[in-house]
Amino acid sequence: MGRVVQVIGPVVDVAFDSAELPEINTALLLTNPSIDKREDNLTVEVAQHLGEHMVRCVAMDNTDGLIAVSPSRTRATRSRCPWAWKSSDGS
Repeated sequence: MGRVVQVIGPVVDVAFDSAELPEINTALLLTNPSIDKREDNLTVEVAQHLGEHMVRCVAMDNTDGLIAVSPSRTRATRSRCPWAWKSSDGS
């Protein structure tokens, strides 16, 4: 499990205790009370590894109200965002 350490617009940095980071394009689940009252209501996609214990993510919804101590959970599958899809020829 990770924790949010910085939020700048749609960019969310998440730190982990171990050096085992989620892969690029992996979806992380966060809870943002300004969206609604459900848990894990905000998906962020890992876009970059920032050293041994931190990843930079792009949010798929509103980050207003997200605080820097919010815990994150890793979704078992890769994100299904259209821009992450590739055609059968790899392009």
